Amino acid sequence: MIADNIPEERIRSWLLATAPDRAPDLVLAATFDRTRQLTQRSRRRRWASMTVRHAPIIFATGVIAAVLVASLGVGSKDAAGPPDATTGGQLGLKFAGTSQISGQWISTSQVAFSVQFTRPEDAPLYWRAAVYDQFDLTAWRQSVSGGYDVEAGEDVLGDTAEHVTEAGRRAVTFTVSPEAFRATAILSPQSPAQVDTGVRVSYVDDARFVTNIDRRGSDPYTVTALVREHADNASGITANKLRAAGTAYPEATIQRYLQVPDGALGAAAEQLLADILAVTPDPNNPYDLASTMVDYFQSPANFSYDADVRDLACERLSTVECFARFKRGYCQYYATTMAIFLRERGIPARLVAGFLPGTRDAGMFETVRISAAHAWVEVYFPGYGWVEFDPTGGGIAAAEPLPTGAPVP
Repeated sequence: MIADNIPEERIRSWLLATAPDRAPDLVLAATFDRTRQLTQRSRRRRWASMTVRHAPIIFATGVIAAVLVASLGVGSKDAAGPPDATTGGQLGLKFAGTSQISGQWISTSQVAFSVQFTRPEDAPLYWRAAVYDQFDLTAWRQSVSGGYDVEAGEDVLGDTAEHVTEAGRRAVTFTVSPEAFRATAILSPQSPAQVDTGVRVSYVDDARFVTNIDRRGSDPYTVTALVREHADNASGITANKLRAAGTAYPEATIQRYLQVPDGALGAAAEQLLADILAVTPDPNNPYDLASTMVDYFQSPANFSYDADVRDLACERLSTVECFARFKRGYCQYYATTMAIFLRERGIPARLVAGFLPGTRDAGMFETVRISAAHAWVEVYFPGYGWVEFDPTGGGIAAAEPLPTGAPVP
């Protein structure tokens, strides 16, 4: 262990002076805990005494410098993802590049951002920040292949595979005021149509599946999003409509969103998938399977929500196999397992990161905290596009249920 706390105090003082609004104690706790572990390993390996003596200072200084750079928004997009042990809580929270799934989900009660709606809004809205297409056993990443700039007020998604029309949707206009969350990602439910500032749209493949939309600067911004109507009418979406959507997927969607890497499913995951299929009304129907998965994962009889699973022996396992074997985890474990199970069954699915619905005042003003950072699943339905599903248990999920609707011939 570190003999005394002098190095820690020196680095804490430096971090406070450099970035006093970045909650240094949170990152210091995780960093020095990791430093002590590495120092103990160094001693066991009989490194030179001087190297061992100075290893905590050298290692901690390097790590904190790297985290500070990420927290100030400098460097590679791969430097940070959802708040977990590797990103130091809200420090560096960006939702882009690579999202590593670790053993712990750390969050704080700080306000991430606030939202002012132009007219009262009743529906709970998930605040999407980034979409991930590639699963690498214990992480998700964006296979970004290009991007383009959009000027203020122009059609944001018009040149992508994500473009939607107003048919079956309603326009929701709101202003986002960043607070603790100051990354450049535009936050929006479902499909942002217009933003009052210039943005950069990043995409995957020639089909241009959007991964994230980034603004210029850090000022408040206003978005008009097209939000799907959950209603049993001619243009709304219902469970029965999705049940009748079929499986005529576009070729580009199949090529991009059915990837399952070798080693993703072990014996426990294969058995879990078989158990879910056994209780699905029609296991060959994508909607029946997706909705059954949500119910199965959310049931406390099957899984336990736990933000700290560092005690599980998952070092050599994929996230899916770990979750299937020990049946504990947080949102990334739930969402990853559901997305990969759907892909295994030939149903296009992807992982999405952002924030859960916040606390709304009179339908006009919403406050979203860092603790609402979240991951969920989007499933593709022909004729309807991407539809969100949230399998996370522990009372965390807040997705609005679909009306059953009239049977579709």
